[in-house]
Parts: sequence; structure tokens; C-alpha cells
Amino acid sequence: MKKNELRIGNLVKLNGEIIKVEQITKQKIGYHKEPRENVMHYAKLCEVEPIVLTEDVMDMIRCEDKCADGYSPVYSLREGFYVKCRAIDGSLDFVKIDSTYLHIKYLHQLQNCYYVLCYKELEVNL
Repeated sequence: MKKNELRIGNLVKLNGEIIKVEQITKQKIGYHKEPRENVMHYAKLCEVEPIVLTEDVMDMIRCEDKCADGYSPVYSLREGFYVKCRAIDGSLDFVKIDSTYLHIKYLHQLQNCYYVLCYKELEVNL
């Protein structure tokens, strides 16, 4: 991953475990292994992987509503901000904001987009 893709608060994977980005340096990210831990741990950016948006991941995000649009599930994160599954393969990679569609494949991309548009963090319980 590239450091310009990330911001503090993003959720990513490190060695198969989900971590929250707490610090970003030139070549590493900082994170805590346990909540309220005083020790900052570091991982190289090349070791960090994005979390692919799936229905399971979307079910862990606080949504106002979940409905079906034909064959595809649609998640309403707030009025005018929807995540829609592609009916073809079930992947979640289209986000509709009002009448604009964005290609978003990873959780950190969705978190960043939501933060820019809503001025608050996307609530995720992973």
C-alpha cells in the first residue's frame, strides 16, 4: 500500500489481523495491538494489506438501512450515500453518492470517502 492512500483511523490487515492505523511515517504505519495500549508498534507499508469490501464487511458497518435493488444488496450509510453490490459476482465495489458512482474496492477507500463527505468517521465494528 502507499502512504498517500491511508489516513489515521483506517482499518487494514497485517499478517491476517485487522489493525487501526494510528500513525503514518514515510515507510511505516504505527498501531496498537490492544486498545489503550501505551506501546506503539510499527509495520512497513509493504506488509500492510487493504480489507476488501464484501457483504460480511458491510454487515459490520453501521448502516441506516439495507435493502435489495433487483438482485443486488444496497447499504444506505446515510441519505444520499449508498453502497451497492454488483449482481454479477457479489463484490461490493460501487458507491453511489447522490447521482455519482465511484469505484471503491477496499474498506479504507470507503472510510476516506465517507470522512471527506460526512466530516465524521464511518462506524465499523470489526
